[in-house]
Amino acid sequence: MVAEQITDTRALEGTLLSLYARIVGKKEEIDLEEIDLYFQGTTEKRMRRVSPQDIIHAVCSYYGIKQTTIKSPIRSDAIAFPAR
Repeated sequence: MVAEQITDTRALEGTLLSLYARIVGKKEEIDLEEIDLYFQGTTEKRMRRVSPQDIIHAVCSYYGIKQTTIKSPIRSDAIAFPAR
């Protein structure tokens, strides 16, 4: 059941460790109820995909520059290495 929800081995290992951490001191083994509860909680917490536009917006907001400046072919020192 766990392997059906996971896409790679690293995520599988992390999920199993998280499940184990949830039951330590409560139960002796991971049961189906605990797995269901775990995956219900993770589907609610899934983050949305970050687009390149989101990154450009965040960088421009942080450094106080316009998006047209960051997208332009000009790479002056003030833009390429902004001081914060």
